[in-house]
Amino acid sequence: YDEFELPQELNSFKSDVTIGYFFESLPHEAQLIQLTVGLLSASREGLIENDLLDMLSQQLNADGELYNKVINDIYKNKPERIPDSVWLRINADLSPYLTHKSLNGVLKLALFHRRFNQVALQYAEQNKVQVRDILIDYYQAIINQPLKLDNQQQHLNAYRELSYQYSQAGKFEQAFDLLMKQDFIYLLAKTDDVAQLIG
Repeated sequence: YDEFELPQELNSFKSDVTIGYFFESLPHEAQLIQLTVGLLSASREGLIENDLLDMLSQQLNADGELYNKVINDIYKNKPERIPDSVWLRINADLSPYLTHKSLNGVLKLALFHRRFNQVALQYAEQNKVQVRDILIDYYQAIINQPLKLDNQQQHLNAYRELSYQYSQAGKFEQAFDLLMKQDFIYLLAKTDDVAQLIG
């Protein structure tokens, strides 16, 4: 359904409960599901799939208990990056509720409806998953890297996501400082997309 054409019963409190129950009932890697939907819901306009997998992998490696639960004896080499088989299961569980968006030449993965975003973010917060901190740390690390010809799109996406996360977290001074950074201004000036300049 388009978000402006949802049946009335889906615009009720019951729909929020139903969506929450759906997230809790998914069969595979519940903690990774929580993290995935939390990151997608907290993002500005969805996430590049590779960025999402990077963040899931970082959190997996930082949590020994979760790592041992997900990376079991099947995986002999104990990978540092989330295995394709794990991501395929999560993606399969969530795929009916995901959409792909092409934004400024970048393909992003997002939850398909605003209400799913709202409930997913509440769901993450209730489970004390600090998704905004994860997003801030990840994109801050990207812009800390030297700007080169082959990573300008990555940096521009990181700047835009990071400025949004700072604003949403109430860190307005950091958001303003980011907007004044020379690299960000340079990258924005290079785009011919008005939405990039004012969005």
